[in-house]
Amino acid sequence: MEDKTKDNQVLENDILISETKPISEREESISATDSKELSLEELKAARKKKAKRFLKYAIIAISGGLIQLTAYIILSDAIKLDKHVSFDAIYQKQPWLTEIFYDPDTGKTYGLSYFIAVSLSVIWNFTFNRKYTFKSASNVPKAMLLFVLYYAFSIPFNCWAIVQLNKLVVFPLSDKVILICIMLANGLPAFFYQRYVVFGRSLDTKHKKKKSSDKSIEVVAAVIKNENGEIFCTQRNLEKPLGGKWEFPGGKIEIGETLPEALVREIKEEFDAEITVGDFIMTVEHSYLDKDIKLNAFWCKLSSGTLVLKEHNDYKWLHIKDIKDLDWADVDIPIVNFISNQDNA
Repeated sequence: MEDKTKDNQVLENDILISETKPISEREESISATDSKELSLEELKAARKKKAKRFLKYAIIAISGGLIQLTAYIILSDAIKLDKHVSFDAIYQKQPWLTEIFYDPDTGKTYGLSYFIAVSLSVIWNFTFNRKYTFKSASNVPKAMLLFVLYYAFSIPFNCWAIVQLNKLVVFPLSDKVILICIMLANGLPAFFYQRYVVFGRSLDTKHKKKKSSDKSIEVVAAVIKNENGEIFCTQRNLEKPLGGKWEFPGGKIEIGETLPEALVREIKEEFDAEITVGDFIMTVEHSYLDKDIKLNAFWCKLSSGTLVLKEHNDYKWLHIKDIKDLDWADVDIPIVNFISNQDNA
């Protein structure tokens, strides 16, 4: 009997370790293997979040390009900065640079105006992609260094490619078309470099330094057992998140409540019945894409009244051996497995 208890404890620990898998891994890794670990709702939410992430990146990249263009026009044409600070001496000593930093539109090599405009665009992209697209709390100097290294290679390469393509392709507005094509071609590599190299290990960590209460929700669940040994199982409202999934009834803990008090109140509110809270079963911690759940489960029994559905879609009284047949919410599955194994012990 002692060995079976140890086996159950090991099983419980394995379940909890599985359930606390880092959220960024659960969201971003949607390979054939990982898809089996995610519910259908989580897969849909993950794909939607990835699409939103790329859309944010595209908007920030386009705005960064507009900032670069505007700054270049102001500095070069309005202020005429390049007349005051000339790089001509450098280009004369290093003529190969004219094959890289050359503007086909004006027929001139790039001056200080261009490099200031590019720097503003890079700073804009880094700041807003870090904060809003990748939501990273990474070491800023290190992330910025990785960011600058990419552009230190990509900007000269893109400039060189524009010069060479303008030599090969000539038609009305060809320089503008080539510039747009180069910018589009650079978009995807830049996104993946930032996603996996610059911010890969710190993805969605911006809010992790806040109190856990900002994202974590502690709830209680009642495993109600009747005199026939049957368990009360409820199906979530179809119009709510995880609609149609089965769960043990319960809810959030209000300020000042103990766990048993919260359970008694929730069952009264949702089913108009009184329960007696018994032994503690287990605590499950599970991360959904939008929140972390800490679920405390207790054995309970009905003390007065009849359970009446007010918020749920359906209910069933099932023997413990049959409860695994239902489509349970992810956070409830460890409880289902635990009490099922106890019943078989």
